[in-house]
Amino acid sequence: MLGVLALGATTAKAQTWTFDYNDENLTADIAGVSGASGAIKLPETTEKDGKTYKVTGIKGGDGTSAFFGNTDITSVDLGSTLTAINDHAFKNCTNLESVTGGSSVNWIGPWAFEHSGLKYFTWPEKMSYIEDGVFYNCPNLITVALPKEGLTGINQYAFQFCQSLQYLTIPASVYNFGYRWLSDTPSMKEVIYLGTTTPVNEGYASWDNCTFYITAANTKEGWTDPNVRYDYPITLSANDGTYAFDHFGRDFAVDFSGTEGLSAYVAYNLSDGHLLMKKVSQLPAGAGAWLIGEQGKTYTVKILASVDDPAYDILKANLDRTVTGDESRSDIVWAAPAVTTDEYKYSTLVSQYPLDFTNSGLKAYLASYANDAVTYTEVTKVPANTPVLVCGETAGQEYSIDFLKQEDNNNTDDVTANGLQGSATETTTCDGTQYGLGVVDNKLGWYKMTEGTLAAGKAYLSISSSSAKSFYEIPATIITGINTVNADKKIDNVYYDLMGRRVVAPQHGVYIHNGKKVVVK
Repeated sequence: MLGVLALGATTAKAQTWTFDYNDENLTADIAGVSGASGAIKLPETTEKDGKTYKVTGIKGGDGTSAFFGNTDITSVDLGSTLTAINDHAFKNCTNLESVTGGSSVNWIGPWAFEHSGLKYFTWPEKMSYIEDGVFYNCPNLITVALPKEGLTGINQYAFQFCQSLQYLTIPASVYNFGYRWLSDTPSMKEVIYLGTTTPVNEGYASWDNCTFYITAANTKEGWTDPNVRYDYPITLSANDGTYAFDHFGRDFAVDFSGTEGLSAYVAYNLSDGHLLMKKVSQLPAGAGAWLIGEQGKTYTVKILASVDDPAYDILKANLDRTVTGDESRSDIVWAAPAVTTDEYKYSTLVSQYPLDFTNSGLKAYLASYANDAVTYTEVTKVPANTPVLVCGETAGQEYSIDFLKQEDNNNTDDVTANGLQGSATETTTCDGTQYGLGVVDNKLGWYKMTEGTLAAGKAYLSISSSSAKSFYEIPATIITGINTVNADKKIDNVYYDLMGRRVVAPQHGVYIHNGKKVVVK
């Protein structure tokens, strides 16, 4: 049965839709439309005889399909209810550039987009193979994003005569390739096949222009294409005078670990707005990276069937394989901070960036002075420029600390009561209100610094009370719950260098002795 429904159009014209109805299932197929032009959205329901029908299909038929030969539409939103795009549905829609939506689509019939104007297309995850000639003679098609798994076959003539087609990534699940599935594609440059056990069929691709790249894990014999390669080439072009910066993004995972002279960085925003560049050895599929190496040099990397650690915070690659970001930004951070604990397993730290100690192997503490006692509070996520006392499990070990990511911006610890101070970038001139971390009589604690300077990036305990002691010992372990310490140590005949380190036998130079700067000649 046929019915007609007038809907408000997404363009200035009124659109009149015609449907084939299934009264048993209360579903409907789009049989035709008049007045459709520009960007359109398919209806998801229609009414007939007081009943609501869900729109689930687009009628097919060579010469009789719903949109056959419509040269006025430029983009189509398939909506969420559509399950089937039948044969020849969009044949000869030469100005149709974009098709979006269609989360429920599980069937695309043969020749569905034949001779259409499509440039990019994302293949539905619910359909296990690409039917005959689906993209046959699509002159503007550059690539089709295929699902990572589930797709098992590409039928005959699927991409034949796609003269602008440049690259495809074939998932490992594909094992069946049809006759001439890639023939007459003169612009085709590369096919990435992620399989590990099945030889890919070259589909009559041009051997002069197209290279088939396969994964490092693929050891299957039987390759027939002479242009099969295991190493994927990358040539850096952009240059800042010293290094070449290139934006890199591919729809397959890449291993950079064996490529000498080439470094890959992924980026994410810190909670204070800085952009962090994190060096990685592997890059997941669909991720973007910045590469640093020598301008004009071609490097080769390995293609991975999967990535060992996909848990990177990444910038996504765009369709044209670039990644957003600007290497000339002044707020780029290239390395995470590192801190080395001393023989007592402690150190202090002030970072100009927000820090996350969760996976660092370090315990971080705030410290505050009141009533002639020092109280410690453990923290894990601290804002930028927050001085902390840190404690590691191993004495003298260097620890690397993660930055606090943007998504954790509202999840920082309260540091308002912190009595520790210090600058991440400037030295501190001591006047007696600074208590630096040091060793007095083989005891670790905070000692009064009446002269000298404290290095940038180091923290001190600020105490201005005139009745304060000259030294406050830190307990052997803060983690045991000993939060308050009272100590009064004699420090006669003890010398420290200007970094606050105890010197057993001072030689020629300037030292701190009894809270004053002295010169040993």
